[in-house]
Amino acid sequence: MGGSLQTPTKTRFSHHIVRDDSLLDTPPSRTAWIVFAGLLAITTLLTILYFTSEAGAIIAILLFIIIGIPAWLLGFSIPVVAWWSWCTRRLGLHTRQREAESWLVAGMLSAIPALTINSMIFPIVAGTIFSDYMVELLLPVVSAPIGEEICKGLFVLAFYSSIDSPKRGFQIGFTVGLGFAMLENLIYILSSAFGGPIAFTMTALVRGIGSIPGHAFWTGLTGTGLGWYLMTQKAKGSMGVQTPETVGEKKDVAQLDWKLLDPKSGEFVGEDESNSAVVAPATQLLGEFRLPLLEPMSKLEGLGGLPTPKHPIIGLLLAMAGHAFWNGSLTLLGLVAEAANLSEFQIGIIFVIWSAVLVTGILLIGWGIIRGVINTPNPHSG
Repeated sequence: MGGSLQTPTKTRFSHHIVRDDSLLDTPPSRTAWIVFAGLLAITTLLTILYFTSEAGAIIAILLFIIIGIPAWLLGFSIPVVAWWSWCTRRLGLHTRQREAESWLVAGMLSAIPALTINSMIFPIVAGTIFSDYMVELLLPVVSAPIGEEICKGLFVLAFYSSIDSPKRGFQIGFTVGLGFAMLENLIYILSSAFGGPIAFTMTALVRGIGSIPGHAFWTGLTGTGLGWYLMTQKAKGSMGVQTPETVGEKKDVAQLDWKLLDPKSGEFVGEDESNSAVVAPATQLLGEFRLPLLEPMSKLEGLGGLPTPKHPIIGLLLAMAGHAFWNGSLTLLGLVAEAANLSEFQIGIIFVIWSAVLVTGILLIGWGIIRGVINTPNPHSG
């Protein structure tokens, strides 16, 4: 509906756009993991039904076709939400939702140049030196770790103005890694869905608790190193700034008289006389209230942890090394199994066992990394 506003004098109207500064509010990670576990339980039951009989196999396939699309959507997204919530609550950093979403989208965008490197640039360049078979072997061991980590690291660097500490750098790197893993997970889960419930269950499980946090922790190391570097540079830059203390001027320090106010009665606590203060009607009605988002989040202070990289190059190299070990060990295991002429069943069992070892390793190392990051100094602390 249109309309106009008339004023007796010449008036200028301005339209103000206010940014959304609401804080990031993710569901508890436990809730997301319960949903994910329920999804895997359903697909596991379908897998068991598939092997019971021929009729059971037909029923399992039909049921899996019905739940295929919802299972795919939940399979690639729920683990990302769970890890995102876990990191946010562990670090205890109040984060604007629009900023966190931009980090996640940046991670998704970083997958585009990484995919270009893996599918076009590296095969063309390496193909001039090595055979097609060697290029196929080197792709996950060399191209993927180097290309993907550099692309993710560059997108973390794009948010350098928001990084003021190693914690914030880790948070941004972790979120960018989650965004990358989310898009990659979408492709892997979709392709596994065509293999039936058993392929879907195994792929979703390994990627949900292994590959996704792997990408996040690896890129988090790059962000941590960048956070250390930027915080150090800012500290060095502020050392030469003259203040009233450095030039010998006396700084007037007003002695503030701090008092505690009872929000219910409107009286100062500890006063002999009843000195009342003005209390808002909402405060009188509701009493003292704080938003849940502003409550202190859980921290792991004083628990040590692994040393964190203090330079972005070191963090990037560590990320590449972790990524290369994950992919390289699986590639080497496949070559050994092929040379030993093992059956497909034996190869499958070996890969399941080694995948469990890798997942356990990344979870233990990740736990040490997050503890080390939590105990890093804040930008204004010593």
